[in-house]
Amino acid sequence: RDVAAVGVIVAVFVAAGGIAFARDRVQDNAKSQLRRKIDRDAPAVQRLAGIDADDLVDAHTAPLSDKDLEDAVALADRLWLLSPRLSGTLRSDARDTARTVDEAVFEMKVLDLVTSGNRNLEPAAALAASRSTYETRARPGNTRLPEWDTIVTNPTMRQAERQLDRLEQRLRS
Repeated sequence: RDVAAVGVIVAVFVAAGGIAFARDRVQDNAKSQLRRKIDRDAPAVQRLAGIDADDLVDAHTAPLSDKDLEDAVALADRLWLLSPRLSGTLRSDARDTARTVDEAVFEMKVLDLVTSGNRNLEPAAALAASRSTYETRARPGNTRLPEWDTIVTNPTMRQAERQLDRLEQRLRS
């Protein structure tokens, strides 16, 4: 009986150790994948963070890059996918960052859409017409969207950039 009890206890410890080892391997793998994805796609978020409504209506500014938007979406998707494999505050940080990147891309697409029909106008007139479109057509149908004075400066994308920087530092430590 004593030998069986000791055998069961040893088996439980071995199983617990194996589970902990496997969990650590899964988390390390997720961290590694996130680091690579952030290295590859965070520059797109940085470029998008530098764009505001003035840039979108300015004929001399390069147009919004569909590739940058795709990379930002892919980064958010990877954050959502891998965050359950992380533990503790790192999981929460990854989810918060994914949520912010998703929100920032959505707002950027809306801003691009409402300014797109006015880009042939002088910048001040284009912004005024874009504001009118935003406040009468885009925003009333979607309460997730902030006021024009907020979205016009693209603050959510800059917040996403800062969160990605913090997450990357945490992943590397």
